[in-house]
Amino acid sequence: MPVLARRPVLALAVLLQAAGPSFALTADEVWAEAQRLSREANAEITATGRRQGDRLILTGVAVPLGPAGDRVLLRLDRVDLLEQPDGSVSVVLPPEFPVTLDLEATDPDFDFLVLAASAPGFSLVISGLGETADFALTAPSLAVSLDKVAPAIEVNERLDLNLAVADLAVSHKMDLTAVTKVAESSLRLGTLHGDVLVQVGDGVEFAEMSLDLSGVTGGFSGLVPPSAFAAEQAMSPDANPLPVLLGVLRDGLAMNGALAFDQFALRGSIEEGDTLGTVEVSSESGRAEGRLDATGGGYDVSLGKTVTMTRGMPDLEFSEVAMSVAGIGYGLSFGIGDLTQPQEARLTAHLTDLEISPEVWAKEDPSGVLGSEPLSYALDIAARYSLQPEMLAPGWTPDPARFPPVDLVDVTLSRLMFKGAGIAVEGDGALTFDESDLTTFDGLPAPEGLVSFKATGVNALIERLSSAGMIPDEDLTGLRMGLMFIAKAGADPDSLVSQIEFRDHALFLNGIKLR
Repeated sequence: MPVLARRPVLALAVLLQAAGPSFALTADEVWAEAQRLSREANAEITATGRRQGDRLILTGVAVPLGPAGDRVLLRLDRVDLLEQPDGSVSVVLPPEFPVTLDLEATDPDFDFLVLAASAPGFSLVISGLGETADFALTAPSLAVSLDKVAPAIEVNERLDLNLAVADLAVSHKMDLTAVTKVAESSLRLGTLHGDVLVQVGDGVEFAEMSLDLSGVTGGFSGLVPPSAFAAEQAMSPDANPLPVLLGVLRDGLAMNGALAFDQFALRGSIEEGDTLGTVEVSSESGRAEGRLDATGGGYDVSLGKTVTMTRGMPDLEFSEVAMSVAGIGYGLSFGIGDLTQPQEARLTAHLTDLEISPEVWAKEDPSGVLGSEPLSYALDIAARYSLQPEMLAPGWTPDPARFPPVDLVDVTLSRLMFKGAGIAVEGDGALTFDESDLTTFDGLPAPEGLVSFKATGVNALIERLSSAGMIPDEDLTGLRMGLMFIAKAGADPDSLVSQIEFRDHALFLNGIKLR
């Protein structure tokens, strides 16, 4: 049974069990399948059903949420399953309705919470049972707010919770006819706004937070072979998962997903006594992607311009701290294929123009010798790696003394960059590795190759630090001598270059043998 089909909330609508509109579907079939799926998940949905024409009216609906033994019960007064002329079934909710969360089994302080919900225009259409799962959910607006708490909170306390969503659309399709199951999902969200306020004591201590999100889009596609479900059931906790995963990937397991947003804003405040502190975080855009299949996998995460502002927080010595960054990104990709043969991998990271508020710079650098130049860095590393055949055996366990637990063929530093405090550093190079020699460098495969670095502005920075008294005069000569040991003067003004070379199973720094 697919993992997604085991979730009770999805099972309520039989989201993963649908056929085409050419087969008429009854509301009773939808409800029976929802109960069956929830029983398989050991979290049975319960309700009382009665027929009224072309609809099945479910009252007293209870949906278990969370792991067994620590569950919250979500209760709805009424849900209608309405049969449509095209053979589909619609899940119908009232425009306004209460939602009860029964917390008695999990929370010692509260018996239940009652949320007031409104969902005008809500539509969830299930298009059949059997060979193809197909559902579509749309909600022009959806709002939830806290209405009641039992037992009631004290008079001088307050708890508010509000959530509002606009232009929500979710779809999911799964083809159950093929040997390898095919799934495809999509998400679109126009805006989301949420806020929570907690007030305790005599009314002067409180905390509140609000969240805004807009322009959310997402998608997922996957292929799931039968061996994936068999492997999940058969694999023991102490088994080597690698050969099992590789086998399932060879059988056709593939996943690809992406999620993006246009605007994000988080605001919070807290009052302690006479102190009121606030925090604001905003980002202009964001995106995350990931994939995994028999050829390889990886992920890529990025944020656009992001600003963080903190004011008056009790634990901070600054009245205000502001930070902004023009962009952040991280990425990893790796090949799979035949892992006993060299596969390619790549790691990237960047942070562009990190700026910190002048108040912080003035505190840490009162003389201004470091300046307030934005900080940036970038990293791009490519590698080839392989696995030893025994690593793919079912009983293999990794050796803690061996890191990384792969055979490195070569590594290429395409780019290393850092800028800030008046200095700039660039680096590149390439190394190959001899896995037959694990003794010369204390367990690491012996490298061979050259890595070069160039830095500008280092001497000027040292002069500024010395003139500001941040480097004592008695340490200045030793520092300069040490710097000239690891680097030598470059062709450009105030530049240093350094070369780290591995050859003949030895280590050389700027042509001087160190090991």
